[in-house]
Amino acid sequence: MPLNKTSYILLEFDFKENPDFAEDVLQRIREINYNPVIAHVERYEFIQDNPHMVQNWRKKGYVIQANKGSFKGRFGKKAKRTVYGLLSQGIIDVIASDAHNPHKRTSNMEEIYDLLLKRYSAEYINKLFFDNPQRLCQGKPLQQMIDQKKIFP
Repeated sequence: MPLNKTSYILLEFDFKENPDFAEDVLQRIREINYNPVIAHVERYEFIQDNPHMVQNWRKKGYVIQANKGSFKGRFGKKAKRTVYGLLSQGIIDVIASDAHNPHKRTSNMEEIYDLLLKRYSAEYINKLFFDNPQRLCQGKPLQQMIDQKKIFP
């Protein structure tokens, strides 16, 4: 089901997924004229082992979404290291909550927003938390940080 009746489709793979299978699914989604939004890329073992794969996905126009919990190490050291590496390279498009209920893994994003604002530029963080999520919901193309100098304050 597309997000908000747009061409964007949120995809989640098994954390131990075969990378060739993931590539095949993403290509098939693109072939039927939908735009994949890949959920919490930093949590997939094949991405933790080969984060350069995400750069290829970006070149293909896939949307890269990171999970807020990964920035605080909620999903392990490898996920934390991977998410910060991707963020520092400007590869992440959207940061989301992966909320499951109102008590655990909530949708409250304020703590992570404030944490990342201390390390990265306001322009970059606002794109990830506000501008790009809004553009997703509107079915518009996302804004990417092309100028590496604008990522850090």
